[in-house]
Amino acid sequence: MLLILISFNISDSEFPVLYYLKFMCNNMCGGEKFMATNLALDPELVEYALKISGENTKKAAVTLALREFIARREQKSISELFGKLEWDENYDYKAERSRKL
Repeated sequence: MLLILISFNISDSEFPVLYYLKFMCNNMCGGEKFMATNLALDPELVEYALKISGENTKKAAVTLALREFIARREQKSISELFGKLEWDENYDYKAERSRKL
């Protein structure tokens, strides 16, 4: 029943218990928002990720892995621009370094 009330955006004033549950959740989760999910992960892969990441929990290891994956993909998209940008032949980067503000 609680999940149904939350999913329909029932206000805290209508159900004071919701206010309490949100308060407890924020305190327990540090105010961060998390997405609960069920994933079938290779246990050996997760254990190896824990080992090489130095993280203490599976959640932390998976979160770190996702952040690194995203960063790598973003870098890849930037590296695909190499050779596609037009540069100003008259631009003097050395002059810009020595410019005093």
